[in-house]
Amino acid sequence: QVAVPGDVTVIAPYAFAGNDRVAICAIPAGVTAIGKGAFQYCTGLVRIALPATLQSFGDNVFLGCVRLTELINPSALDLSGDFYINYYSPAILTDVGKSEIYQDNDFILRTHEGKKTLLGYVGENAEIVIPADIDAIGHHALYHTSIEKVTVAANVATLEPYTFGGCVRLKELRFGASVTYVDTFGIERHYVLSDIYFDGTMAQFEAILTPESSSSYAGVVPLTEFLSPRTTIHCTDGTLTGTGTIFQ
Repeated sequence: QVAVPGDVTVIAPYAFAGNDRVAICAIPAGVTAIGKGAFQYCTGLVRIALPATLQSFGDNVFLGCVRLTELINPSALDLSGDFYINYYSPAILTDVGKSEIYQDNDFILRTHEGKKTLLGYVGENAEIVIPADIDAIGHHALYHTSIEKVTVAANVATLEPYTFGGCVRLKELRFGASVTYVDTFGIERHYVLSDIYFDGTMAQFEAILTPESSSSYAGVVPLTEFLSPRTTIHCTDGTLTGTGTIFQ
């Protein structure tokens, strides 16, 4: 979490650009302007609170902020038309007290209507176990982290787009039989992913679907078609291997 010093009145262009360690940011009262691209490509940013004193907001402030989920804006500026705010579809609130996002240990979480979603991870452990009370994993939740082994909570039924995008060290993934859909655009190019441990049968794993392309009109195909032949899938009744020709 980052708190901008209280004596700051202007955030310069590109001030935080490219800092993927910023997850939650509070900007103090007294800041009147945020410059162009101030937070661009802060890929870990999930929540930011703007001050009521804000009068000027530059272009492309949130360009590349793929995890941005919640924007708190008590100022008179109407930011609802900002392209990147709309593109990443954050909730726009006027009061920080209504925020649903918080940090618990190294996990960034959101509780909404009784459902707890993992939005990010800010730790440095190579092996993580996603807490058992997590109901869902948000898109880009583990994007570009250095994790090598992940155990997904049993409640999770869907792995969203780019959940493991850019996790170039990911070697081992464990998840339960409740998973029925995996968006591959985040795991299909993981050449180092050697083992998936699936708490279900081979038939159940072969029934897991994934989109056949990034197009919104794409059909779905079995997940095995997008996994490397070097990936072994360990099921309760035997093993499978990926059949993806992209790796051959």
